[in-house]
Amino acid sequence: QDTFEGLDVQRTRETFTFYRASIGNTKTILRVVDYWYSPSLGVNVKVMRHDPRDGDQTLWLTDLSLSAASPETFRVPAGYRIIDHRVVQPVVGQTVQREP
Repeated sequence: QDTFEGLDVQRTRETFTFYRASIGNTKTILRVVDYWYSPSLGVNVKVMRHDPRDGDQTLWLTDLSLSAASPETFRVPAGYRIIDHRVVQPVVGQTVQREP
């Protein structure tokens, strides 16, 4: 058990070995990925990848808040329209006949 930003997380590691010539490589490649998974959020809050082909990469969540978001965050802006381009849109003043 570990913690990240005050959250309990489960840390796991995946190790991939690509032996010489298995994917066109001239040397054995070792790729390591570490995960910090938060069961309470249901997501990885941090991922660290080491791969000599692509270099190192670290991704993590920041400014985590466990409080409910304001409903204002999800309010549809005034004047917002949805236009469905899958159906024919009538031209102003034109009637579209639809088959039953």
